[in-house]
Amino acid sequence: MNNKKITYILLRKFFFFIVIPFIGVHFLLTGFPVPIIIIKSLKKPIQIKKIEPNYLLSIKEQKIILPYISELPTTNIVFHEALSRGVEVDKHGNVYGLIKISHSTGSSAVRYHIQRINLSALVITLDPDLINIPTNLFTNIKMAEHSLNAARSRYQIINSYSKQGWKNSNLYRLKNIERYCFPDTHNLMEVCE
Repeated sequence: MNNKKITYILLRKFFFFIVIPFIGVHFLLTGFPVPIIIIKSLKKPIQIKKIEPNYLLSIKEQKIILPYISELPTTNIVFHEALSRGVEVDKHGNVYGLIKISHSTGSSAVRYHIQRINLSALVITLDPDLINIPTNLFTNIKMAEHSLNAARSRYQIINSYSKQGWKNSNLYRLKNIERYCFPDTHNLMEVCE
């Protein structure tokens, strides 16, 4: 037989017996024909050398202060993970980090997710008592108090981190805290674009 014909037959069998069944099963389970990969990045990341109670210390000895935070959770594993890929400081003074998100349900088409998050909102999500914003500056006082109470009641769940990542439901809690607990003048709505 001709080499081209053999190659064509093998590729056709591979496609029909491997690729199409994989796409079909994935589509039946998730509603998407292929797995989704989401990777956000930082602009000019700054590597962190040390976490002090009131600021982050970069490798270049630069002090980075998180806005609206009274004290940093120096021993929290989720916070350390968010700092492990470096941080970004934007022109408004917001500090961002990257964290791996786990979409642990089988019905999610997302297989790998690295999310850019605001570190001030992350600290408040991890420990709501560290917030340093007067309640009259909340964008929606009722929803802000509800979001903070929800974070307090789920303290153990929110502070857990596995090798798969931080649970997707915790990302939505972080979004709610960011949406309702920060002043309107402070543009922090970049958690999920």
